[in-house]
Amino acid sequence: MPQGRNDLNSLGDDTYDGKYMPETNMLIDGLGQLSDGITGSEDMSFVDGRQPWIGWSNESNTHVTIIFQFDYIRQMNRVTIHTNNVFSKQISIFKTAVVTFSINGERTSYSNAIISEQ
Repeated sequence: MPQGRNDLNSLGDDTYDGKYMPETNMLIDGLGQLSDGITGSEDMSFVDGRQPWIGWSNESNTHVTIIFQFDYIRQMNRVTIHTNNVFSKQISIFKTAVVTFSINGERTSYSNAIISEQ
């Protein structure tokens, strides 16, 4: 996934244990805040000195792709996406989320997509 926005509201993932690719701004081969089980508070307050939220800028009107890759096929029972609106900090939820699953990682082998529009 792309590293979160660090220039405004400190919304980058500072706990990521994988590789950061600065030339593409991508985080790869690791785990971080999206998998730590901690949900950010509604008031965007820090927890243990860290911002538990990750956010991206929509200035370029592009989408954010986040890929979770596992070492073997797993049964997924639930996907939870926790969002927040803090207009005073220029933070708002996304318009559309598309969740897809693939057995071999190829974009052509997606199962039925789950689409949520706000």
